[in-house]
Amino acid sequence: MLGFTDIRKILGDIGEKDKFLLLLLDDYHLILRTPKDYPKGQKTSPEMQRFLNGLRNLAVHRTGGQYFSTVVTAFQRLDELGPALTRGGSPWYNHYLYVDLKPFSQEDIDNYFFNPDGHFFISMPDNISKEEVLEITGRYPILLQDAGYIFSQSYSNYRY
Repeated sequence: MLGFTDIRKILGDIGEKDKFLLLLLDDYHLILRTPKDYPKGQKTSPEMQRFLNGLRNLAVHRTGGQYFSTVVTAFQRLDELGPALTRGGSPWYNHYLYVDLKPFSQEDIDNYFFNPDGHFFISMPDNISKEEVLEITGRYPILLQDAGYIFSQSYSNYRY
């Protein structure tokens, strides 16, 4: 099993080749959710704390950090999700830049999701309208993506 020290060595090798490692962590809020088996009142486990500290260390390390970035998606700001900060400790999330994704504009929706030539075209069942999909998803990127996935799965299961 690789540890953060091993990953730092790999980052050094990547840097020597003038390359870059981008780690994408989708649904980060699921990683940070408090498991039920933590002791009462404890918001994190030692393993979770090591994981978060290790990611932070990789990102801010003076040599390896310049060849490494992490992009995470979550439904809330990380300071609202993760473990509480310890006194005198540096925030585990301070190497992330927060960008709040807004709902898509009507033009983007028309061009990308409901245009048969669009990259993210949503093919919908006959009994569901475009307006219903937009109302349910609120035009948010992840929810539109999920709707497209669900519809494509239901269509692929019923095609002969």
